[in-house]
Amino acid sequence: MLAKKTVKFKINGKTFTTKEASSDYVKSDIDILLDYDKNKYRGETKMTSEYEIKKQICEIGKRIYNRGMVAANDGNISVKISENEFLCTPTGVSKGFMTPEYICKVDAEGNVLQANGNFKPSSEIKMHMRVYKERPDVKSVVHAL
Repeated sequence: MLAKKTVKFKINGKTFTTKEASSDYVKSDIDILLDYDKNKYRGETKMTSEYEIKKQICEIGKRIYNRGMVAANDGNISVKISENEFLCTPTGVSKGFMTPEYICKVDAEGNVLQANGNFKPSSEIKMHMRVYKERPDVKSVVHAL
C-alpha cells in the first residue's frame, strides 16, 4: 500500500498536489506526452508512429511511478490509435520500468492483436474499453491509486 503524501508539481503553469491531481493532472500530462495527430480520425496522415506512442506510454508510466501514484505493478495506461486498435500496458509489470517492447495491442473488445513474449494485457483493459465506448472523445486512459 502506498503511503499518502502531498507532492506539489507544475504542469503548463498550473500547480497541482497529488491529492487534487486526479483527472485534470492526468489529462494535462497525457496531452503533453501523447501529442499524436487528431486528424487521423478524419482519414488524414497519422503524424506519430505507433512506436513513438509506445515510448510515450512508457514515459507516462515512469512519471506516475516516480511521483508515487502507483506502486509495484499497480495501474494501467491505454491509448486509442484507431477506431479498433488500442495500445496498453501489460499485466504484472511495474509501470516505472517498461520499455516499448512491453506494450500490447488490443482490439475494441480487448482481444490481443499483438504482444511480445510473455507480456499480455491486464484484465483491467476491459474497463478502459468501456471508457472508450461510452466516451468517444477520450483518446487515452490512465488509472492509478
